[in-house]
Amino acid sequence: MKTELELRHLRVFAAVVEAGTHTRAAQALGISQSTVSETLSALERALGVELFRKSAKGAPALTAPGEILLGYARRVFALESELVGALADASSRVKATLAVSAVESIGAYVLPSRLAALGVRWPAVRVEVWTGSCREIRERVGAGESDLGLVLEPEAGHEPGAILARARLLVLGAPAHPLARGFAPAD
Repeated sequence: MKTELELRHLRVFAAVVEAGTHTRAAQALGISQSTVSETLSALERALGVELFRKSAKGAPALTAPGEILLGYARRVFALESELVGALADASSRVKATLAVSAVESIGAYVLPSRLAALGVRWPAVRVEVWTGSCREIRERVGAGESDLGLVLEPEAGHEPGAILARARLLVLGAPAHPLARGFAPAD
């Protein structure tokens, strides 16, 4: 049975290509390695093709369909960003835009409820959320493409058997951004 193609499938696929391994992609996206593997399997089932093959070095290599998908995935990401911008421009209610880049797990599980609350408090603020790897997020914030970056950084020294992993949430902002010079007013 085939499932529907989802943007998160493409994001995980692109992260594996960029990172070179499932493990490094999982770390970059802030999700588990098993989630990466399951997502890629679901993507291959949805498309009915194999996207990776084992190379002599052990790292996954793209198949011909994988190469094709990568090009389309990048185009889909660009179109998604363009669509969000066009819809925002069409809205006369929007007075400001906050561009947030986050790892997949934060974008999917943490931000939705926080953004809903923000929308109630400041309805004229449009929030654009872009998910990607930690490296991509740092680059977007550094280039001024995102106002805020949310990445996870593993912490060392967790207790064996009690906690699988601890991670610190890093909130990144460009040094030149107005909020980097102080705190935003409460209202």
